[in-house]
Amino acid sequence: MHMQIRTLNLDASAAVEQHAEERFTAAIGHFIDRTSGVDVRLEDLHGHRHGQEMRCTVRVHVNGAGVVMVEQVDADLYRAIDQAAHRVKRVVHQRVNRSREFNHTRHIDQMRAA
Repeated sequence: MHMQIRTLNLDASAAVEQHAEERFTAAIGHFIDRTSGVDVRLEDLHGHRHGQEMRCTVRVHVNGAGVVMVEQVDADLYRAIDQAAHRVKRVVHQRVNRSREFNHTRHIDQMRAA
């Protein structure tokens, strides 16, 4: 699995990038072989102006089940990453299971038709 982490309007430390990589690798867990890539974008919505909102946007390419996209905004970047990882875990799990059920049903229908 290929993971790309990009930042916009913020100077992310190596620790932030490592945190994101660890969280999203763990979130995908045993479905890692069903994913072809993960794109993570971390950004400060207000840049250097007043106010603090950090956004974590994640796109997971799930083989045979499309793209999962999750966006999380929080004042704390680490918390935004953690919450996005939790949501990614849930959605990828649902998407993979739905794909398996669809393929299983289609296989049974083909067997009956033969």
